[in-house]
Amino acid sequence: MLLVSNGLITKNNREHQLLNIIINEDIKNKLFGIGYSLDFNGEIFIDIVRQMFFYIHSYIKKQLKEVDYCYAYPSEGIIKIFFLIDNKQFDFDLADILFLFEKELKKKYNFNCIEIYQISLSSKENFIDEDNSVKIYGN
Repeated sequence: MLLVSNGLITKNNREHQLLNIIINEDIKNKLFGIGYSLDFNGEIFIDIVRQMFFYIHSYIKKQLKEVDYCYAYPSEGIIKIFFLIDNKQFDFDLADILFLFEKELKKKYNFNCIEIYQISLSSKENFIDEDNSVKIYGN
């Protein structure tokens, strides 16, 4: 099994073994479809996406203390990434940060099939289907 460490794919990294981002078979199939539409080999695309998920996890942990959870949901040719905060009001400062972060991810991973959303933790059930999404960050 390949794991990702600091943007590099490695075989043994304790931190990422403990992190354990799980991508189930249904999500893998959706990611294969997105990868193929972008002319990527399916397995290579999943490795790149997993690498991106680890990068997002690290970014949240280091720089976005206001984020409680983060989920990714592949849908209709895009990967939607939801940042959940425990605040009923929209955080405009966080929105600015996430806008720039989305641009960074698109440039770093060289594909434009990413959309980032900020949602309230109280609205989680309206946006997140935990069985069909990948938990990137949170307890």
